[in-house]
Amino acid sequence: MRELADAVGLLKEVYDNVIVENVALTDMIGKECFYLDYDGFSGSSFEKKLGKAEEIETITLDEYVIKNGLERVDFIKADIEGSERRMLKGAVEVMKRWAPKLSICTYHLHDDKEVLEQIVREANPRYKIVHKWKKMYAWIE
Repeated sequence: MRELADAVGLLKEVYDNVIVENVALTDMIGKECFYLDYDGFSGSSFEKKLGKAEEIETITLDEYVIKNGLERVDFIKADIEGSERRMLKGAVEVMKRWAPKLSICTYHLHDDKEVLEQIVREANPRYKIVHKWKKMYAWIE
């Protein structure tokens, strides 16, 4: 966790608009069990039940935007160890309203490409979607 604290500190030195929140973006609001990877090999995750379990607060991106009065969302990047689909399901209104550019990893679960693309298309069918390098990139032209 020391590396995370160092990274957050560096970001705050370089950018004056970085806000670090101790919550996870998913498809629900509440608390959920999160598995912390201390060995550094498997990645901390909701999905991979490896490592120490810790209950953490969760929120949808849609609710986070409302709660914090965000004026817009321009870009979403996610490499969250198989929870990408849950995060996107919690961002449907954001994708409908602002159509942020997306860079989403698609290699954690066997059907990620298809499922993630379907979630994005259902939220906003105007997205152009391209799959490259184990990622899905989406934008509106």
